[in-house]
Amino acid sequence: VSHRSDLNLVLGNMIGELGTGHSYVGGGDMGEGARGVPVGHLGADYAIEGKYVKFAKIYKGNQFEEDRRGPLAEPGLNVKDGDYLLAIDGNEVTSSVDPHAFLQNKAGKSVNLTINSKPSMDGARKLRVRPVADESDLRYISWVEGNRKRVAEMSNGRIGYIHVPDTQEGGITEFVKG
Repeated sequence: VSHRSDLNLVLGNMIGELGTGHSYVGGGDMGEGARGVPVGHLGADYAIEGKYVKFAKIYKGNQFEEDRRGPLAEPGLNVKDGDYLLAIDGNEVTSSVDPHAFLQNKAGKSVNLTINSKPSMDGARKLRVRPVADESDLRYISWVEGNRKRVAEMSNGRIGYIHVPDTQEGGITEFVKG
């Protein structure tokens, strides 16, 4: 914990783990204007292979909703699980530096990625993507779709799966989509 906002996050997560709903943490020395550095996200899990970083899982989101589409799932990019992330804006990405270090203040702004199916610059492709500020929707959509597929397979298509995250507008919208 290096900042009060980090402590607030830990306390909030602790309360959540205890099963307490509708509890919030705030205050402390986080004066007005004290904010963390916004970091862009590519909507992916990373894996280390030697000194290289590759995409272990790419979260595609919903292709039909622009604000819920994963940055690496844009039409025509053809980035796949297992592809190597070799550089971000010309900065070499290696296992010794978290890729997010090159995505500070990049949420919503275009960045150049160097991608390859092998850990080499030889034959690498350069892509332009726009990282998102928050990838939680992408991960949520993946989780719901995984559950939907698992239920369909286990029931031979006789049982459907719909996740309703809450009983507010967002939850009702997800219910209708489902």
